[in-house]
Amino acid sequence: MIVAFALFLVVRGMNKLQRKEEQAPSAPPPPTKEEVLLTEIRDILARR
Repeated sequence: MIVAFALFLVVRGMNKLQRKEEQAPSAPPPPTKEEVLLTEIRDILARR
């Protein structure tokens, strides 16, 4: 019974690690049109 519980904990830990690896490589979404325009305005004001 103890061996089965230990094996359960090992498998559970491995599953958690696999889920974290699958979620990690998500790339950030591209900037919205509003963000691009605000960045341009910021750059123009910084040049003044």
